[in-house]
Amino acid sequence: MTYAFDFSGFGFYAGMLAHGVAVTLGLTAVSTVLGASSVSRAPASASPGLAGPVRWSPAMSS
Repeated sequence: MTYAFDFSGFGFYAGMLAHGVAVTLGLTAVSTVLGASSVSRAPASASPGLAGPVRWSPAMSS
């Protein structure tokens, strides 16, 4: 039993494949930029918490 791969119809869908690759790369770039900006903001937003221990209000304690 042998297999024969036929890629003759690939050229018909090459434009669609290229568009899909471009959209995927664009979404990857956007998510990378947004992820990097949130990672860089995390230490800045956590720094006020370094001022001291958390003081729990009576309503939050069980």
